[in-house]
Amino acid sequence: MKKISLIFFILIFIYCCGSGKPKVKILSIESKGCHFCEEQQKIFEELKQKYKNKIIIEVHLIDDPDGLSYADKYGVTKFPTNIFLDNKGNVIFRADGLLKKETIIKVLNVIGVK
Repeated sequence: MKKISLIFFILIFIYCCGSGKPKVKILSIESKGCHFCEEQQKIFEELKQKYKNKIIIEVHLIDDPDGLSYADKYGVTKFPTNIFLDNKGNVIFRADGLLKKETIIKVLNVIGVK
């Protein structure tokens, strides 16, 4: 199942982003006091250093009106939920729950962010 998802993900990326250099936005919808959300933030801080000008990470808390609107828009029911968007705003990958650093790096590599 994971291989099929990865192939599907690659095809979506090729369709949405073409061969140009992608700029990826990661939306992380989180909740205050969520242990896994706090862990996700630590991972994102490390990745911000590694991918300085290549990715944008936005954190939206469900407890704020802004975060609630993102949760509604993307149908978020678990925290954290991480949504990867291409430079056109299309969803190219989504994961409910904590994403390990290695997983995020693999996803970024597949979509051309090195």
